[in-house]
Amino acid sequence: MTLYSLGLVSKQLSRFSLMFVLVSLLSACSFMLPSPDVLHENLTVPLGRIDGSRRYFQLLDVQQLPGNYEKQEHFEADFRGNDVELLVNWEKSGNSLTLVASATAGQPVFAVRQEGRQLVEQHSYFELKGLKFSWLLADYQFVHLPLETLNQALMIESAGVVELACIENCSAPETAFTLLKTRYLLAQSAIDGGNLDAAQMTVRYYADSAVLNSADVSRIQVENTRWGYHYVVNVL
Repeated sequence: MTLYSLGLVSKQLSRFSLMFVLVSLLSACSFMLPSPDVLHENLTVPLGRIDGSRRYFQLLDVQQLPGNYEKQEHFEADFRGNDVELLVNWEKSGNSLTLVASATAGQPVFAVRQEGRQLVEQHSYFELKGLKFSWLLADYQFVHLPLETLNQALMIESAGVVELACIENCSAPETAFTLLKTRYLLAQSAIDGGNLDAAQMTVRYYADSAVLNSADVSRIQVENTRWGYHYVVNVL
């Protein structure tokens, strides 16, 4: 083989190596970012590896959320390093839950509708990398479902929610927001062992000190170490 031929082979190998590296990087990025949700399939989200096995939470029917209502929230979030600020409108009617999000300046960002256990509509006007709509819908159930109902569903996956009441600054009326209760999403083994630091998800509820004796909660903070994001919700 001539030196010229060797040079061509070397260049081809270099190009192949570069392409291999690029494909590997793209594959890694695709693996790290969530895949899109599939419409008209029962919604299931990963809870992570629990007691050596992968566990999943199957979202419950919307009708298991109590009541019908409309509400608006101010939503500040960090999805894997992407900061967003949204105005979010929720409408729950029977077995249907609609979520419409817009920027604070009014531009539409996304709109989704869940019926039963399925995502039936999904419109995204801007890409929010690091977020799946099923995650938000699952979080909505973690925050709003009655604890007994939620734990019945999680028990199948050897997981559960522990709720602690009034664990921080409960007697400090001078603070703007007082922590009323905290929920921890945990493996059953962590619950039995009392290891709350092992929580894959933490939900904290705050209320303005002026309305501590009412049932109104004006601030909710969610941190999800499994999915790598956190956000704060102010109820408007």
